[in-house]
Amino acid sequence: MIDVGSVLLARYKLNARVGVGGMATVYDGEDLLLGRRVAVKVPLPSFAADPAFVTRFENEARAAAALAHPNLVGVYDVGEDGDTRFIVMEFVDGETLKDLIRREGPLEPEDLVQVGTQVADALDAAHRRGLVHRDVKPQNILLTPEGRVKLADFGIALALGADSATRTGTVLGSVQYLAPEVARGESATPLSDIYALGVVLYEMCTAQLPYAGDSPLAIALQHVESEPPRPSAWNPRVPPALETIILRAMAKAPADRFQTAAALAEALRAFARGEALPDAASGAPAGAGRPTPDQAPTAAWTWGQSLGPSPWATGQTAAAPTPSFQTTPYAMAPARPAAAAAYTSPRWPLLLLGLVSLLCVLGLVPLGMLVYRTRLPATTPRVAPSGAVAPSGAEKALTTLRAVPDLWAATARTLVPIPAGGVAAPVPTTDTLREGLRAQAAALAEAGLRAMRDALTERLAPRGPPAACASAASRSAEPCGAPNAVRGR
Repeated sequence: MIDVGSVLLARYKLNARVGVGGMATVYDGEDLLLGRRVAVKVPLPSFAADPAFVTRFENEARAAAALAHPNLVGVYDVGEDGDTRFIVMEFVDGETLKDLIRREGPLEPEDLVQVGTQVADALDAAHRRGLVHRDVKPQNILLTPEGRVKLADFGIALALGADSATRTGTVLGSVQYLAPEVARGESATPLSDIYALGVVLYEMCTAQLPYAGDSPLAIALQHVESEPPRPSAWNPRVPPALETIILRAMAKAPADRFQTAAALAEALRAFARGEALPDAASGAPAGAGRPTPDQAPTAAWTWGQSLGPSPWATGQTAAAPTPSFQTTPYAMAPARPAAAAAYTSPRWPLLLLGLVSLLCVLGLVPLGMLVYRTRLPATTPRVAPSGAVAPSGAEKALTTLRAVPDLWAATARTLVPIPAGGVAAPVPTTDTLREGLRAQAAALAEAGLRAMRDALTERLAPRGPPAACASAASRSAEPCGAPNAVRGR
């Protein structure tokens, strides 16, 4: 049996029991792996065997784990140890709003605005994820000593559009905070949570519930059929503007309420600033066209802290030009300015950059032509004659080099003459060979230089048209070197 002292999954130790709800027991536990304090929620044995409850319990874990908001109790882990399912959550060291109301009575306006706006912000975060809390009440609103408000217990929260098979057929939630449409058997919606928060605000400023009866059924019928007493009937010092906000949140018809939790939070902030509440007095949905307030952490504050004269004093209303009390920057943030005209970024830098890029691309074309084009010869091109082409200097030099072996053979015959009889003459002396080689080298060098000189002379000296071209030109009207002639180098 799971009880105080048990360790779940060899990790979560249950140190003390801190509360028992309608479906589960909450333990003050310790995460032995990470060494931190946690809250462990374990279903009651009477519900553990109910498949519908198990499904709803798992829905709670998924719904809470999908949310991350500073005003929502965080979920760390979900597990199963044997037949015991459990949820590991953030441990909130503080008290419930219900305990505070019982001890202090009606709350001061700054406390009411602090609690109301933070709970509304938490509901707005859940509604944006498609989740309905279904059980908003002071017992599920936790208050920390630092002034943080935490909305807990998504135990009966269901995803919008969830399968109806997950429901037990009974009315879920506390009847004192039940919306009229839910009491009639209709599905819960985000507007149902707004109604429940309106009842919580009613109880905060009066320390009384709007409806009372001998049975839950009698209370549910009053939610459906009867208008609640005005908060000023219990507390004459309630400002008319705050009373209007509360009664609009508790409207019987969902269409007459604030259409979003963010709109309710904005109305409370406007009341605290002493501004007029046009949305609260008109039939238009509250907060229409307004941006959602930032979900930033709320500055620390202390319960019951005196921040100036209370606007609950006799004869003072919330419509004063300036509020008579001060609050933290988050809760009392100044009104958001109207949406300014969309800022249009200048386009000339982009146009200039595009023009420069285009010029750079176009400039590559002539640059490429300048670098890679073929240069034409500076001299007048010569036209090859129709007959044989005269040998060039290079060809003459090649002919000279080809004659080198013959010169060496002649040199050998000179140095080593062979008589007619076939008997070799005596081998010449070293001096004779040296003189012969020197003479042959000089002759070879002279022949090479002569060939190169002739080639250069022919290359540099201007030439007239060849004789064949001249004779052809004399017989034809077309000049020698016409464009259609073959060019020669």
